[in-house]
Amino acid sequence: MDNFLEEHGEILIYGIVSIIMIILICNVCQDKWRMLIPEYNNKQSKNSSDFIRKNFEKYPVIQSEDIIYVECMKQKFDFRKYVTARDCNGRDISSRLIMYGKVDMSKAGIYKIKCRVSDDRELSCTKYINVIVE
Repeated sequence: MDNFLEEHGEILIYGIVSIIMIILICNVCQDKWRMLIPEYNNKQSKNSSDFIRKNFEKYPVIQSEDIIYVECMKQKFDFRKYVTARDCNGRDISSRLIMYGKVDMSKAGIYKIKCRVSDDRELSCTKYINVIVE
């Protein structure tokens, strides 16, 4: 035993001192570490839906049907006829809408497009829309 303490005694002392330091730091800080974690990622919040529910009205909104029906024709698809956007104050920001995806108006089928809009505060909204060409 004496041989063991001679070889490892210093390590044991450092280990015990480290444990005491951790206990003291935990007692001093208590629950203050929770202030550093964003609310949506906090253990007190079940998931990010609480954060979304509280901040939903701050984001822009894309208004359209989930499915748009159009007839076959030789024209280019103009999504702005079917989709509008508003910011959190109700102002029309449809001019900022960006559409991703292609719709071939000359060929019947189902096309999926992605619409995205950002407001002045760089908050954005994305909506997926199915376009059915008949």
